[in-house]
Amino acid sequence: YGPHFETDNVTNITVQNGDTLFLSCRISLLQDKTVSWVRRKSGDTALQLLTVGKQTYSGDSRYQIEFQYPNNWRLKISRANKNDEGVYECQISTHPPKVIIYYLYVNGK
Repeated sequence: YGPHFETDNVTNITVQNGDTLFLSCRISLLQDKTVSWVRRKSGDTALQLLTVGKQTYSGDSRYQIEFQYPNNWRLKISRANKNDEGVYECQISTHPPKVIIYYLYVNGK
């Protein structure tokens, strides 16, 4: 029991250059746990922390957490471009963390 995702574990998403997109992360029974979005750039092992709770930590203002009541901790990416391609993970701060993964592809220049 405890927190669990209502969203598919792995999702491929393809958007067009310049699109605004939302990555959903629906969680039931979150209780006192925290939700974070992290990014793995293609070919890079380092993780980039994007959001924690309702705070956005990315220096890129195109990334925003947009909480959608009652339980969707969705990540908004504005004006997507090729540099945004890669792996995005929504994590719950359990031990070990629970994770869902999005593979983002951007078509166009």
